[in-house]
Amino acid sequence: MSLDSENENEGHSTLEPDDENGPEEIERRRRRKSESPFIDLWADGSEEEKEEDGDDEDDKEYCFYRLKRLTEQLDSAVRLYPEQLWSVNLQAPVLKREKFQSRFGNFLQNAVPHIPAPTPEILDGLFRQAIEAQKRIMAWEDIVKAIKSNEFGRSLKCLRAEVARFEVIGKLLRYDRKTPSWMSSWERLWIEAFEELGGHIESQLIGAKSHLERFSAIAKLGRTEVESQVLLLSARAIPKVIEKTPLSKIPSIVLAAFAYAAQLVPWKDHPSDAEGRYVDAIKARITRAKRSKTGRHIALIILLHTFDGPRSAGKDIPPDGK
Repeated sequence: MSLDSENENEGHSTLEPDDENGPEEIERRRRRKSESPFIDLWADGSEEEKEEDGDDEDDKEYCFYRLKRLTEQLDSAVRLYPEQLWSVNLQAPVLKREKFQSRFGNFLQNAVPHIPAPTPEILDGLFRQAIEAQKRIMAWEDIVKAIKSNEFGRSLKCLRAEVARFEVIGKLLRYDRKTPSWMSSWERLWIEAFEELGGHIESQLIGAKSHLERFSAIAKLGRTEVESQVLLLSARAIPKVIEKTPLSKIPSIVLAAFAYAAQLVPWKDHPSDAEGRYVDAIKARITRAKRSKTGRHIALIILLHTFDGPRSAGKDIPPDGK
């Protein structure tokens, strides 16, 4: 063996599972000692001292091993992250700028002929909002796909079982223990720490379970309600785009023109006053979206899970309704 390899081994010692000083062997020795602490009570004093020194070294070595293992896994193991069950990967939706602007201008001209044509800056701002709206709908599609997967169902079932298990453990730990006085300091250190750790684990499990249960409700919703929530999000952003312009005086018509141009709400032909009926339909959608308690969760979830990135299978927006 070369000098370099010897130095390398000295600087990077590892704890092998089968080694007599490995973590598993150390733990076995510690357990044997704890299970029969008085087995060597009458042994020779020198041997007893040697064993005690060995036990101390084992404890230190094992604690070091456990601490090192925990610190190496902090990023992934400290908390539960149920969001890892799904991935929302988006690229820019297939929405052409020229087509959006043309549809927006045509709707606006038919609904309010006297209104000045919007500036290119206003149209660009509205187009960016339309892209965001399409991304949010695509994010919802990805999340629903994950919710309907077998992995999601197994995860929720497992979380429910673990929550029930730790509820039982918690009740057992809280059971009135009549501990003798000589055990009081031990109880304060170990039992209270165990209760605190168990409570922390139970809290994480309950949080993850509730998170998945809330997401389960999304898969039961129709596309119409999701589109309405996305439209509501757009309705709150559009006023900033059109402020201090003539369009700010007709916000309902602008929102309807936006929904039509971005193809967020299907167009239905009417014998007369087509634009006016469409405006009323958009108003009704916004009203229902504001009243929907479930919808608030949808909007928040979609916002939190919308970001830029590659999408495996791009989907075109719905075909023109008019």
